[in-house]
Amino acid sequence: MKERLALELILFLLAVKFLTRVPVPAHLPHSDDLNVRSAKYFPLVGTLIGVAAAIIWLPAVHSLPPLAAALLALSMGVTLTGGFHERGLAITAETLGHDGSHRQALRRIRSRQAGAFGAMALGLTLALTASLIAALTPLQGAVLLIAANGISRMAVIHTQFTTRDVREKMRRRVALPVTPDGYRIGLATAIALLAMLVATVGLAPAIGAITVSIVMGQAIRLTVLARLGGYTGATLGAVQQISSLGVYIGAIWLF
Repeated sequence: MKERLALELILFLLAVKFLTRVPVPAHLPHSDDLNVRSAKYFPLVGTLIGVAAAIIWLPAVHSLPPLAAALLALSMGVTLTGGFHERGLAITAETLGHDGSHRQALRRIRSRQAGAFGAMALGLTLALTASLIAALTPLQGAVLLIAANGISRMAVIHTQFTTRDVREKMRRRVALPVTPDGYRIGLATAIALLAMLVATVGLAPAIGAITVSIVMGQAIRLTVLARLGGYTGATLGAVQQISSLGVYIGAIWLF
């Protein structure tokens, strides 16, 4: 039992290391197998990022304008992740924003450069997210920050599980694949977050949040699949950001 708990802790810390800049033990064991198995904790790590953002949001919204409080909460998430997913969104938008052949698109996504298209996409996404959070009550904002960060990481797991990694041909895998067991555990975390939404904001907003999040996340996944033939690390960031935005849109739509 102790060995199993120790293993699960290692897997959780590997997920923390992969998704955030939070310090973990320097000599943490790692291998391809452990890295793959750690992906099941992505939604949980996302949930904890959301908790940190909510901790900033709750006092700030009582003393600052709601938009400023929302921006501070989002800044906490960016600080914890180092803008990991936001950069992915910018790179993906830059790639999709240009015409060209399939080979040119792959070359552009590999360059990991974000120009005007990327800056506009990221700026508009963050602005829309902040404005939606600012429209919520303190409790609604807190629970949606937590849920959006966790559920959107499940969208990443789904993309990894169902879509080919185009970098396999390049012999350069960065993002982690997902095992069936990892998919089930990640899904269980997302379902728990959905139950939290039902209990705190009501059934209709919760259903709206998960539905719109799935639709928007799938729209990005299918667009990337059609353009690139699969996903890359950058496109996973785009899936996370757009799925997260979908949680706020869907919930507010049915409040």
